[in-house]
Amino acid sequence: MKTIVETLFLCGIIMFTAFSCEKNQEYNTFSIIGKWDWLGTISSYPNFPTEDNQMMAEYTKDSICRVFKNGELTSEDKFRTFNNSKIGYEHSNFKNLYNYEITNDSLIISDPDIRTIMYFNRSK
Repeated sequence: MKTIVETLFLCGIIMFTAFSCEKNQEYNTFSIIGKWDWLGTISSYPNFPTEDNQMMAEYTKDSICRVFKNGELTSEDKFRTFNNSKIGYEHSNFKNLYNYEITNDSLIISDPDIRTIMYFNRSK
């Protein structure tokens, strides 16, 4: 009887561990879909919009991210979001994942490795 209880207890621990591990599963991207106006970047060299330094990021339903600087397309890349509020881009084979958070109409994308935070507001 003791071996059955011990076996069930061990199976329970294994199942709990397996289901509670963090997984980078693809997640619904609809909340990030849209156009985002850049408000600034905080890093060792802070950068903010000026008259000749405007940026906008557009995330589409077909998982394309387009970045425009002063109205001109400067980059286009496939993206994926993951269930732990991470976003990755195809140019890095989705290996470099960035934290992102959406609150109301604000988007924050951060890279903790290089201590950079980008702030955006949803375009009107």
